[in-house]
Amino acid sequence: MGNTAAIGYYSNQLFIVGKSKAEVLRKLQETYPQSRRRHDIKPNYLYPEPLRLIEDVQE
Repeated sequence: MGNTAAIGYYSNQLFIVGKSKAEVLRKLQETYPQSRRRHDIKPNYLYPEPLRLIEDVQE
């Protein structure tokens, strides 16, 4: 079984690799934490660009 990766939608830049979707999402939340003080940030702009999850990737 391969890994799951979060890849930039436009740049195809690799952001995070993990063993499951849940692990990738946890790592993204740790790497790009949502500021609790700023309520004006929309959820779509938490990461540098839209991300897509790709399964069965090789590191």
